[in-house]
Amino acid sequence: MIISLGALMTSCGNQLTCAIQGDNIKGHVNFTGAVPAQAGKTIVIQYSKDNFSSVAHASTVSNLQGLISVPYSFCVDNEVDAVFRAIQDDNGNGSWESGEGSGRADTTSDGNAPYKVYNLPVAQPSATPPVPWKVESGVDIAIDSTTAQ
Repeated sequence: MIISLGALMTSCGNQLTCAIQGDNIKGHVNFTGAVPAQAGKTIVIQYSKDNFSSVAHASTVSNLQGLISVPYSFCVDNEVDAVFRAIQDDNGNGSWESGEGSGRADTTSDGNAPYKVYNLPVAQPSATPPVPWKVESGVDIAIDSTTAQ
């Protein structure tokens, strides 16, 4: 039985495709000044397919130096409405608590607009014309609040 790599990449889900092609979401978690970046704290980045009725996946990035802009990347499912948020996890429990910095990917620097929705097409290298693996860059999250996610 012969299976083409293109068919394998589109039929087995994004984790395999991301392992081959790289993550399809790239951005920065930016501290706007309302919440100071703290050295040694973990940043939890979450992605949801249902506007955060639930969390589809979470990833952590360590901010060892207290940088005000921390890069991250994610592998998300294709053809779903993906939204992103982040917290500076001061107490290390992996979830937001009042007083911890939080923000969302909403295309503003203050994080006060509705979530920006990202919906990436399924890569179809064998299609005519081919649909390439899409990487969405600039999915930036502004950490600007300590009172809500």
